[in-house]
Amino acid sequence: MSVAGVAVIDVLPGVDRRRLEQLQAIHTGYFAGHEHVLAEMEQAWAEGGFDPDIVVHQWLLLHDGDPSGEFIFHTNLRRGIVVRHFLAMDASVRKELAKGWAGDLIIAAQRQSERDARDRGVEILALMSEIAPDEPRLLAHWRELGHVSVPSIDYREPYHGKDWPDFGEPRFFAMTPNVKLTEAGHRRPLGEVMHAAVSAFLLDHYLLPSDDPTVAGILERASQVQREDLIGN
Repeated sequence: MSVAGVAVIDVLPGVDRRRLEQLQAIHTGYFAGHEHVLAEMEQAWAEGGFDPDIVVHQWLLLHDGDPSGEFIFHTNLRRGIVVRHFLAMDASVRKELAKGWAGDLIIAAQRQSERDARDRGVEILALMSEIAPDEPRLLAHWRELGHVSVPSIDYREPYHGKDWPDFGEPRFFAMTPNVKLTEAGHRRPLGEVMHAAVSAFLLDHYLLPSDDPTVAGILERASQVQREDLIGN
């Protein structure tokens, strides 16, 4: 498959291990502090996933045949949410791609997730990623591509990702939910969609307990989101 001038290889069972190693090397270079994800990548490459209701996609992005980027996202069929984890592209390659390359990849991911969901009779309501609140330029970029940020949720991500239980009680750091509503999502109550989006991350990906005070607070605030709380389109 080719998207936005780059070739895409989904690094899942049946793909040469060399592609997994290339994907892991790119991830290590771009996402310091998220090395725990390397084991998740290996598990998905070996087993295909970790939850029957979550379809894993690990896109290795090639430019002129060279590994140049990654796009890791999951289709959460339980919630109808595309969970976007990591997107990166080599700076020199970005200069050669058309301006809308990131938006094209997001559209391709959404279409992939809609295909994943179709056989289960599930509608995709939204795509969500987590962005650091001190990245206003990045948030502005995604708003140009039709996303909204929702700071009123006071969203938090656990340190160490899914490995948080290895370090005792969960500890959190602030992030901003970056959300793109689909046509189906626009037809549903906004609080319902936002609750599904943060649940896909906190409950289904990070496997945090719903009765943890921080998690429970985020879920409650998400369910109360109104249009005026959105920043962006």
